[in-house]
Amino acid sequence: MSAEGNLSEEEIRNLILSWRIVDAVELALRDTGVLRILLKLLEDRDGTTRTRAFMALNEVVKRGDERVRFTVATEGFDAILEGLSSGDSKVAMKAVRVLKNLVEGFPLSDEALLRLVHTIVPLVKKYGDDVISGELSDVVAHLNILYPPPCCALRF
Repeated sequence: MSAEGNLSEEEIRNLILSWRIVDAVELALRDTGVLRILLKLLEDRDGTTRTRAFMALNEVVKRGDERVRFTVATEGFDAILEGLSSGDSKVAMKAVRVLKNLVEGFPLSDEALLRLVHTIVPLVKKYGDDVISGELSDVVAHLNILYPPPCCALRF
């Protein structure tokens, strides 16, 4: 394996596919370049790669500091939303878990919130009483917006 900082996409892919997800998580927490590769793997054509990339990213989000969470939110939000809508239930479930951990205690911008709502409403209708729908309700329960709209601001 190359020295840290010079890891290739293929090396990160091999880590997650060989169930060395913990190693990929540790690297992504220390190296933004590795985190960006992990975010790129969320869009891989191979469902197994995508599923395991989401598994690794979930641990990164749970263990990461604000810098890591900000990087995931700004550079990986579209890929996470795409994972929700992918049609692959394994990928969708892993994407929901990443999203739930990402939004917990981490405010979203108005734009990101609207994009999320536009993505999850059809999914709740699609999955009905399915486990994914229940997990999506947990995401909604943890949502925070970055700036409250003026109508909702406390007035003294």
